Amino acid sequence: MQVRQSTSLYPSLSVDTTGGGVVSQAGAITLLHTAEKTGLTTGLSAALPPWRKPLATHDPGKILLDLAVAVALGGDCLADLAVLREGPGVFGSVASDPTVSRLFSSLAADALTAWPRSTPPAPPPARPRGRMQVSTPPITTSAPRLPGFLAENQGPVAFLHLAADLYSATKTVLELVGSRLVTGSVVLFDEYFNYPGWQDGEHRAWMEYVDKTRLSFHYAGYTYDHEQVIVVVDDHPGSAVTAL
Repeated sequence: MQVRQSTSLYPSLSVDTTGGGVVSQAGAITLLHTAEKTGLTTGLSAALPPWRKPLATHDPGKILLDLAVAVALGGDCLADLAVLREGPGVFGSVASDPTVSRLFSSLAADALTAWPRSTPPAPPPARPRGRMQVSTPPITTSAPRLPGFLAENQGPVAFLHLAADLYSATKTVLELVGSRLVTGSVVLFDEYFNYPGWQDGEHRAWMEYVDKTRLSFHYAGYTYDHEQVIVVVDDHPGSAVTAL
């Protein structure tokens, strides 16, 4: 593969037999080519100017796409963007970890206004009555969809799986859903502890909510070599719904 000049967010690559300008990570080229052909690269770039600082060097759309490629290559944290930085001939200029983190924090803080409003998916058909019945079927949703979903489903939340990662996103979800937690509600955090800076992520948002609402809880489980934690609500004086 040979690197050529390009007007795209990524360098243009071509195949020749000279051996000049040879680059590695050829497996990622298919991903980038697909993103270009489908319009994802230009679409992200066009959608995110409001979150680009006046003097910023890096395009927010490319930052998101770089992170997606890093995940596709086996990464699971911001530090894995280092793989892309080792191949500027393929990936161009890759933002630093702090720059990526600031962008995600900004997007998460504006989640309710940044993304187009959409109708929550219809719940699956009701299951036959049995020994255990849940009034609200499980649903996977995101912060922008929560207000509409909660308006249609007035009952308590029995199980909440929080994969918000960031403090701001976790705080937003808890502000929307927290009043539906009752005695016995189970909350599973995906990135609660066991990583650098965990005190300022999901853990901080949860403890602030606990202090604000006088909610009491106990830890029911955790992974000793990863980041997940399970808590069970013992009492929630600020709950807006009846018990399970």
